Amino acid sequence: MEFRSGFQPLEVRLKGGGGTVRGNVEDCKGGWIVLVPMDLARRRVELTGWGFCDATGHYEITNVRPGEYYAIAGTEQSQVFVLPQGIPAGQEGAVGYGFGPRLINQATRVSVREGETSLVDLRVVKAAGQ
Repeated sequence: MEFRSGFQPLEVRLKGGGGTVRGNVEDCKGGWIVLVPMDLARRRVELTGWGFCDATGHYEITNVRPGEYYAIAGTEQSQVFVLPQGIPAGQEGAVGYGFGPRLINQATRVSVREGETSLVDLRVVKAAGQ
C-alpha cells in the first residue's frame, strides 16, 4: 500500500504469519500470558502477544511477530492487575512501562521465529511479598 500527500511517498507493508508460542503454565487455570518485547522501542500494546490458558493450564499464542520476548503468566492471585480486555491497567498505550524488574525477573525469555513454534512452559508470577 502506498500513500502520497505531496511529500515523499510512504510505503506500508503488512506481513502475515509470524511464529507461535505454546506450552503449559503451572497452576494457571484460566489465567493469562503476555509476551513483552525485550526491545524497549517495541513495548507497545499492538506489538505485544496475549493469550489465556485453559482449565488444564495449556496456552497457545499465534501470529507473534518474530523477535525476543519476556513471557509472563499471571492470575488474579498473582496481583498483577489487568483489565478485562487483557491490557495491563494504566498501560493502554505503552505496555513496557508497567513491567518493572519484579515481573521481568520472574519472566521466561523466549525467541520467536517466523513460521516456527516455540515451546515454553511457565510458572505464574508471584505477588510482591509472596
